[in-house]
Amino acid sequence: TTFDRTNIKLYGVTRLGNSVCAVVTDYFPHFYFQAPENFAPEHLDVAQRHLNNAVAIALRRANSNLQMSTTVVENLVRLSIVQGENVYYYRGSEKKYPFIKVSGTTNALNKAKQELKSGGLNYGNGPVQVGTLYEANIDPEVKFMAHSGVVGCGWVEIPLGKGKIHEGKANTSR
Repeated sequence: TTFDRTNIKLYGVTRLGNSVCAVVTDYFPHFYFQAPENFAPEHLDVAQRHLNNAVAIALRRANSNLQMSTTVVENLVRLSIVQGENVYYYRGSEKKYPFIKVSGTTNALNKAKQELKSGGLNYGNGPVQVGTLYEANIDPEVKFMAHSGVVGCGWVEIPLGKGKIHEGKANTSR
């Protein structure tokens, strides 16, 4: 399949002083919103299908030549339930609340944010307003660094066998 992916590029040098660009593929950024009242795990499939269809329509509206297979449409965004606390009313209590984590590619997430804010979340009985979107304004690169423990100007070590060296075209910088 050929559809948008969020790839993170890490630039640096090897121990021998050679320039290198490591591309982290298939990274899927995310954002959260508090689950509507009475939302249960069995609602995830219906909600995900409705949101994916809305995102696909929005993407096609932006690019009328865009062709997407059913497989691509069904996998634009992924919904899951996680437990957490509302940062605005954080008390450090033991009680956790259900949040919906929306993950996908950068392009699909941008459309999903628009669709959720304008149309709400539909999980069977019509759309429900979702309220605040958490971590929706954080760049994917910054989120990747925070989740993987990379600090600014930090070193990343890629263990032998964990990466793939592309042998094709090589550029020489001067």
